[in-house]
Amino acid sequence: METNEDEGLSKALATLNELIEQMHSFELHETAQFLAMAKLHLLMDINGITGDELRALSAAVEREMDAGAGRAERAPASPERRTRTTAAADGSARHSSPRTPDRLAALRASRAKR
Repeated sequence: METNEDEGLSKALATLNELIEQMHSFELHETAQFLAMAKLHLLMDINGITGDELRALSAAVEREMDAGAGRAERAPASPERRTRTTAAADGSARHSSPRTPDRLAALRASRAKR
């Protein structure tokens, strides 16, 4: 059963990636952004990441960026760095967090409550 669920979730992520790409090609960027948010939500569910954890990460990244703002003004990012950042922002990056049995159990439990 786990394999079927894993395959289904992988297919859903692949479909979202394709839809995001298509919407950008049609210059429907707001729709692509909406789909990217759906993809993020699905990845959060799969990996057991809460909204509070995402907010904490975002705040930490923002603090880090604010602290490095002076350095960034002196030395702009290399073209390679910008390419990697763009690739991640357009929804093409894949998650690398392992799906542990505990996370899968928590996901299934939350689905059962719905």
